[in-house]
This record gives sequence, C-alpha cells and structure tokens, in this order.
Amino acid sequence: MPAECPLLLTSAVAWWPQLEPELRCRWARCASGPLPPELQRLREAQLFGRSALLSDTTPAPAGPAWVSAAALHLSIQRAGPGSTLPQLDALGEELLLFLFFFCVTSLLASRLDPQATLSAQQALGVCAETLRCVQKRRLPWLGLFRVTEMDSSNLAWVLPRLAPDQLLRLLPLAFYSLLPYFDQDSLEGEDTFLPVAVDMYLKLTCLFVSGETGAAPAADGGRQDLQDEDSPVGLLMQARLFLLQMAPRCPRWSRTQAAELLATCGHCDPELSAALPSRQQATPAPEPNCLTHPSHCK
Repeated sequence: MPAECPLLLTSAVAWWPQLEPELRCRWARCASGPLPPELQRLREAQLFGRSALLSDTTPAPAGPAWVSAAALHLSIQRAGPGSTLPQLDALGEELLLFLFFFCVTSLLASRLDPQATLSAQQALGVCAETLRCVQKRRLPWLGLFRVTEMDSSNLAWVLPRLAPDQLLRLLPLAFYSLLPYFDQDSLEGEDTFLPVAVDMYLKLTCLFVSGETGAAPAADGGRQDLQDEDSPVGLLMQARLFLLQMAPRCPRWSRTQAAELLATCGHCDPELSAALPSRQQATPAPEPNCLTHPSHCK
C-alpha cells in the first residue's frame, strides 16, 4: 500500500463505507475481478476495526499497523459513549501504540471542537484506558509526544504525517491532561521520562503565552474559571507542581538532561531549576588525594 500520505489513507479508511460502493462501480466499468490489493486492504482494515470491538481473537490484517489502528479508532468513536472497548491486551505492540496516538489526537480535537464525535471527557476516558494498557505492557509511549524529534524508525516517519500540524503543536496539552493516569512508580525509574515531561511543560508554557491552548468554550457560554483544573492555567499549575514533586525521585542522569533543557530554553523558574541538578552538580566530586592534600583527609 502506498504510504506517501498517511493522513490521506486514514481519511479513506474513515470514509470507506461511502467510498466502497462508488469505487466498486467505477472499477467494474474498467476491469473485471475484485478491487486492487491496496483497496482490498482498506476494506480489510475497516472489517477488522468493526470486528475487534466484538472479539478479542480477531487478527489484524496484513499491511501497516497504523491503517488497522486508524480503523479500530474510528470504530471506537462510532460505537459512541458507554460502548465496550476492544481487548487492548490482545493487540500487537505497534498497533496499540498507533491506537494510543490516534486517541491522543482525538482528545485534542474534542477540545478544539465541542461538536466532536466524543466529548472531551469521553475522549479522555478512552485515551486514559489505552494509556493504562500501554503502561502495563511497558511500551515506549513517551516518544509519541516528541514526534518531530524521534529517530529514523518507522514510527518517527509515520507519526508526524498522521495528524495535522495544529494537533501536533497541542501534544503538550494532551500530555498533561493525562497526568492523573500516569503510572508514577514505573515512570520515576525511566531515564527518558523527566526530560520529556520538562519538554512538554516548556512547550505547554509557550502555548499558553501565545494563546494556543485550544480549550473549547464553556458549554454555558461563560468564561472558564482560571483556577479550574481543566483550564489552561490550572493545567499549567498542575504540570509545574508535578515536576517539582517528581524530579527528586527520578534518576540523576535524567534530572541533568532536564536541567540542561531548561537552561537551553532560557526558562526562568528558580524553584524548578533548584529541583534539577546542573551538569557540575551531577558530576561526583573526586575523592581527596591524601598524598597531595593531606589536610583534606583529617
């Protein structure tokens, strides 16, 4: 299947029920036999997305995992609030990571558009449940929030092309919206966690300053309380408090990396900077040499 434009293919998956009859009709005029393999795979992905909600034994079809993940995510959305999620433990690792990414973008879309298929609270619930499974299986989900800085892997190439730039810019908002669902006990020993969390905090601050937090207007048309946990200010305060509490529990190497990130960005937060050691502080002091400095050994 050509994958030069993943966003176009995921759109085709979304519209497949409407596209298929027309495509079959046009194909029948040009040739006999079934649809081309590429279109057959779209159909198989659509069938997988529907059947995976009903059975935990449905195998994913051949082809890119992100196509199957897109189909499954669309089926979850169409099933509506209160529907049973698929057996996430039965999904392949790559497929589950892509599904989580689609859930994250859906969460962001729900904040931008009050008329989205799922409300922000419903989208958050689906996203949180998917994150729970991802963390339970110890999959590398943190890299999904730094899609523009990943290595040359397949995930790194595909992910930035699966969502519009507007949603990619808002990833820090989704990261800290999921804060209550983080498995902190496992994350505090993860070397990459604190640098990612600090990076998301810095970018969330930039979004707030530029007014790009993307919060949907209140349902009653009124202004959102600035101290509300779901408001941009409330989320920023929660993120900062979380970092202050979490930093001392993380590995020294990750704290050093996070401190360098703060310094590079010129972020001025004395309290947060104090919780993160500088490179000089992270380097253990040499043992005193009793031959050259006898006074140090008294």
